[in-house]
Amino acid sequence: SGRTQPMRSKEEAQDYRYFPEPDLLPLRLEESFIETVRGQIVELPQEKARRFESDFGIPAYDAEVITADRALADFFEAAARLHPEPKTVSNWIMTEVLSILKDSNRKIGQLALTPETLAGIIGMVAGGRITAATGKEVLRRAIETGRDPESIVSEQNLGQISDSDTLAELARATLAANPKSVEDYRRGKTNAIGFLVGQVMRQTKGKANPRLVQELLAGMLAEKTS
Repeated sequence: SGRTQPMRSKEEAQDYRYFPEPDLLPLRLEESFIETVRGQIVELPQEKARRFESDFGIPAYDAEVITADRALADFFEAAARLHPEPKTVSNWIMTEVLSILKDSNRKIGQLALTPETLAGIIGMVAGGRITAATGKEVLRRAIETGRDPESIVSEQNLGQISDSDTLAELARATLAANPKSVEDYRRGKTNAIGFLVGQVMRQTKGKANPRLVQELLAGMLAEKTS
């Protein structure tokens, strides 16, 4: 008939022939032993994620991604304790570090990268010694070579350009070379300044202080529109 139906039901333990084992005595553990064992249990990913959110102030999504891999979680925690802004460390890991891991098909422990190295690069960016774009380049070079970021920046002359006179000259030359963008700005298209900033950054290979470049360009454009 193509039908299936139960022949009988089992409802209680005796139906399965379950019965106590008379040779096994009750197991009673001292509370001190229980606490010792509890203290040896590793922190679970969910617990670690919640702690990262509360201790370091990172978003729940970041915490979930980072704690999915124990080695990456340990790396983040070590780096976060070396830099005053843990959220910035999280941002670098979520973008740059994870991108490198994906491109190279490696785990964090397989990279020539230490928490100290990452924290050092982030510190150089935060301190204005190098730009964020240069920091990303230094990070990849440090991983490829295993060299100290300070040496890479020094030997490759990657320090941020913050000299006002140098940048002002570049800004004036950029305005002269891009009259259409200047005219667009005059007509109220203020986002044209973003293109001009990009041109200066391109000329300096990303080493110019972007904030200072924008201030200089804004001042020069204001003079032209007044």
